[in-house]
Amino acid sequence: MNQSKTAPRALSSLSPDAVLDEHARGWRSKLFQAGSVLAVVLLASWYVDLLDFRTLANGVPAIATPTGRITTARLY
Repeated sequence: MNQSKTAPRALSSLSPDAVLDEHARGWRSKLFQAGSVLAVVLLASWYVDLLDFRTLANGVPAIATPTGRITTARLY
């Protein structure tokens, strides 16, 4: 049984710095895409008057009530 003592081959021919740069570029791209989607949703919400104070004042308690019940139920 002849086992060689060589190091395993790299999965990529790129340098470690290049791999990290490529990974960071991917994260920045995803962040830009998510920000763009959020901007479009907020713009559309504003356009149809969903972001007015009265609508938000009615909606926040409606969201907070079930959330509070879920949190309280987990404590017991």
